[in-house]
Amino acid sequence: MHPRCMIAALAVLAMPSGAVRADEPVRGPDAAPAAPVASAPAPVESNPAGAAPTAATALPKTEVKLAQAPAAPAEAKAEPAAEAKEEKPAPKYTFGGQADFYFSTNFNNPSTGLNGASVFDIEDEKGPHLGLLEAWVQKARDPVGFRLDLNWGPTGRLNNFLERTLSGNDVWDHVQQAYVSVNLNKSGKTYAEFGRWLSPTNAEVLEPVNNWLYSRSILYGFGSPFTFMGLRVYHYTNDTDYWMFHVNQGWDNVTSYGFGPGGGISYNKAISSKLTATANYIISNEPSASGRETVRNYLDLVAAYNPSDKWNFTGNIDLATQAGDTWYGVSVQAKYNWKPKEYFAARAEVLADSNGFRFAQASGTTVATLTLGYGRIITKNFQTRMEFQHAFSDTNLFAKSTAGTFRGDQTRFLVSGIVHF
Repeated sequence: MHPRCMIAALAVLAMPSGAVRADEPVRGPDAAPAAPVASAPAPVESNPAGAAPTAATALPKTEVKLAQAPAAPAEAKAEPAAEAKEEKPAPKYTFGGQADFYFSTNFNNPSTGLNGASVFDIEDEKGPHLGLLEAWVQKARDPVGFRLDLNWGPTGRLNNFLERTLSGNDVWDHVQQAYVSVNLNKSGKTYAEFGRWLSPTNAEVLEPVNNWLYSRSILYGFGSPFTFMGLRVYHYTNDTDYWMFHVNQGWDNVTSYGFGPGGGISYNKAISSKLTATANYIISNEPSASGRETVRNYLDLVAAYNPSDKWNFTGNIDLATQAGDTWYGVSVQAKYNWKPKEYFAARAEVLADSNGFRFAQASGTTVATLTLGYGRIITKNFQTRMEFQHAFSDTNLFAKSTAGTFRGDQTRFLVSGIVHF
């Protein structure tokens, strides 16, 4: 069994578990989070999610400018010197952080005390439970900068599960990202980053403050990589569109465990002011279900559509193949901005695992979830969310109240709080 798949075992004894990620976290306290479609830092001050800003997703006026964002070339304007406005330069250093807590009640009353098909919110009752405690610092590239994200709590441990299992070293439980960033041209639109960084894939990110729902999708947790250690190069063709190329140690791997390197390519394009699309392709040598080194191919497609101030949508498609194993799925999300500080969100998804590799099952397994949520901004540094989720599978994947017994579905309710700055 692939060690990554053992996370599900934590979530199911009941089952295994599966960043960006979010190089530029949305730190706006007065607006609901935007969909994190692209993880690349934008070359201009804009919505770091890559989606078209709306009244509900634009950064608030009090937002600190993104430290890592290189400025776009200024257009020449024939204005009298007396009328020229002096702009304050972006700060060289920026800081931030968050802490999240949750309480989940599972109507199955699982004997394991764990929620099946869950990524980080795996604990049933006996809460509240700490999720992720994070602090980060970033230095703007001028021309050299860096990014450091430090983590504490169960989410950090699960995010680093494979590396700790392989190396026995838990230091990376606390170092989510650590990389140096260097401009390769004067405009800052071509730059390289070396170190550990969150995966550029998926429509969701590690930090719940930057997602619409507190829980993460099964596509995020079971179908895709969490982190990479390696070198990536970004090249922006304009203020919004970019290519990214990378070489790395493989999925969720820092120290390398004897398998060959991996690499990939990403392309992000703002198709219109309302629609942004991102494509990610990754190829690498990874341990298969038998433990042998085989080639894994992975394709991830993400789109964000913001048709109005009231509505936002995302779509995510994943497809992966490896040594006869195939997993593929789709996730769609919608957010309705009911009031300036309140919104409703929903996610529907399905992930098919042809041979049970990703869900650590003996045979093919298909899992689907439907999640309904409500979010409210309480203060500029605190927000809360409520979620109702029903998950079901074509195999008996979810623990029941009697020890050693399982069923094909699970319903649960979750309340969470997020402190951020």
